Amino acid sequence: MSYLDQFTEITSLSSVEILDFVKSAPYRYKQYCIPKRGGRGVRLIAQPSKEVKYMQYIGKQLILDDLPVHAAAYAYQRGTSIKANASQHVSNKYLLKMDFSNFFPSIKPPLLLNVIQSKVGTLSAHDTTLIKRLFFWQRERISPLQLSIGAPSSPLISNIVMYDFDDYIHSYCSERSISYTRYADDLSFSTNERGLLFHIPELISNYLMENEHLGLSINSGKTKFSSKKHNRHVTGLVLNNENQLSLGRERKRKIRTLVFLFSQSALDVDETYHLKGLLAFALNIEPNFILRLRSKYSSEVIDSIFRYQE
Repeated sequence: MSYLDQFTEITSLSSVEILDFVKSAPYRYKQYCIPKRGGRGVRLIAQPSKEVKYMQYIGKQLILDDLPVHAAAYAYQRGTSIKANASQHVSNKYLLKMDFSNFFPSIKPPLLLNVIQSKVGTLSAHDTTLIKRLFFWQRERISPLQLSIGAPSSPLISNIVMYDFDDYIHSYCSERSISYTRYADDLSFSTNERGLLFHIPELISNYLMENEHLGLSINSGKTKFSSKKHNRHVTGLVLNNENQLSLGRERKRKIRTLVFLFSQSALDVDETYHLKGLLAFALNIEPNFILRLRSKYSSEVIDSIFRYQE
């Protein structure tokens, strides 16, 4: 049964109605900007309308959920987290971090269509249209279809189309005692052997040149080598010299300040909920830090934050 036929069964819409719907789907997005991490520029978010989002959830269930995602991909997957990602590198001395440029917008429909057709065979023209126009958006009417930051199906699609890349890099690294993980557009490599990581940027560059159809490039300005002699960060977490994950000094300082202000009844509702989230995050990453907060500010104060409700 075609994907279009499966959609008609689930939605009770006719095939003509569904194809008519997806014709306009790439334009039915709300666009807004948010600051990038570290305050360097802004990131364009394109969020689909409620109707498009609903159809994307159906498409995710019917089309995407059965497609493979590599074990080296740690973003957006059930059972993975930034903690699990960083933990793969915490015991290694040497670290390399790399970053794709404009990752989501670089992903175009042919990448997903090729993966799907490699699994299920040639798609009909209607199924091809359905997939292209349901899962990808157009910034302007003359712009190419691309993956949006903001659609519920985009994170999974990004992992699906990167399977071959992840598999190639993971296999190469595994043979050389290098740990490799990818968290969305962030690539992390680590090892205990000095000098072993220096050739990795060339390896990545050559792979991307040989596979131009991916349309991906590395943001060379973010390529960074580090070791235990320097601060090492992976997905926002610090790898300390005791082979443990840490929140880092700045985040701890911020949390301490907010806890003190809470103890003085100086936080509003939104600030208190923000602090509650930070403490939950800290408890997951560095439980001993919470114990030190209890010692300094009392368990009563910390428990009051954890239990806080407006």
